Amino acid sequence: MPLLNVFTEISTIRKDFTNYILVFLMIGVSGIPYLIAKPYLFNIPQLNILTLLFIYSAYKFLSKNNKLDNYFILIIIILIYLIVDQTIWFRTFEFEQAISLLVRFSIPYFVIKLTKDKFMDYYIHIIYVLAVISLILFIPSQISSTYNSIVNNIGSLLNLDEFAHRKSFIIYSIDNDHTRNAGPFWEAGAFCAFLLIAMIFHLIKHKTIKTREFGVFTIALLTTYSTAGYLAFFFLLGGYYFFLIKSRLKLIVMPLLLGVFIYTFITQEFLQEKIEQQVTTQLNAVDREKKLGRFQSAILDFIDISESPIFGRGRGENRYNENEFFIDYGAARRSNGITDFTAKMGIPFSILYFLLVLLSLKKVILFYKAPTMLAVIAFFTILIIAFSQLLFTNPLFAGLIFLFIPYKNETIVNGNNNHI
Repeated sequence: MPLLNVFTEISTIRKDFTNYILVFLMIGVSGIPYLIAKPYLFNIPQLNILTLLFIYSAYKFLSKNNKLDNYFILIIIILIYLIVDQTIWFRTFEFEQAISLLVRFSIPYFVIKLTKDKFMDYYIHIIYVLAVISLILFIPSQISSTYNSIVNNIGSLLNLDEFAHRKSFIIYSIDNDHTRNAGPFWEAGAFCAFLLIAMIFHLIKHKTIKTREFGVFTIALLTTYSTAGYLAFFFLLGGYYFFLIKSRLKLIVMPLLLGVFIYTFITQEFLQEKIEQQVTTQLNAVDREKKLGRFQSAILDFIDISESPIFGRGRGENRYNENEFFIDYGAARRSNGITDFTAKMGIPFSILYFLLVLLSLKKVILFYKAPTMLAVIAFFTILIIAFSQLLFTNPLFAGLIFLFIPYKNETIVNGNNNHI
């Protein structure tokens, strides 16, 4: 049973504890509310988990006499160049945001260099354990109001989240009325993003969906009821069967999968109805309605992109116009991850970043002798979920451009094996 086998995963984690901690903390500062916002060392806000992880991972990297790759140095130089140009263009310099951007791209480089070709294994194991924990806490809560009250009371008692609508106890988060599984992350859609990365890594290494881990990831994702999450998952699954399966089984599976998708899309209000509602209302939104909608965010981002297409607007308060400071929900004034990243970093760097993600995925896939088409499927799966989540300046997702580094000096297999 998948729920019982989590103990096997925990046993595996104990063997490489330090590396697992590094990867877990990188996941944490990328998406777990408490680890993003708190705690502070010596009550100094700048000494947060992000900073401490950077210091520790850099120390471990240097203590092993590692040398910086020219590729990494070039990325940092480009980022510094962008920061300088943004400072000149807007005549404003936000020191903490500038340093934070460099740290967010440095952490995944150090962690991947330290964990080497086991990074994806560590990530899969950690997300598997977190997914199992989420199912243990979420599914019974939907069946028993008593159990749901207990889980909510634990969240309230620990009080580890600064947002009133969310209760977080590090390994699990309760978002709003607890009708969607957010895992340990800031919302259910974010959980989907981390689950989909685990699914992609799993397909790269194992080339099949018929495993305990992939089954748990699937169940966890289905309990999120995330619009973009479902769309990305069906795309990943459809691409797997259409492009990667050679047997005649796909002649049966593909029409069945398409039918399930169409039925789910039409009957579930968080899919067709939600998309139609957002398109209708957000494209005509004005004034205070311009908040966190994906389509309205894209419109506002395109305006920002037009004002600074080459260098972007950067991160922090300088990223937004003064008339947008009305949002009380939190710091995320925009919610379209693709256009937000382009507005922050500029068109040239965004194109470079996305291209490097694709090439990085392709090189890893070639090493594991997986079909090369999987790189394209994985890339667009990430873009679909990013349409509704701000992902790419978080360390885990920034680090996708460094994923290939442990394999760059290895013998790469000719990628002509296009079928499973």
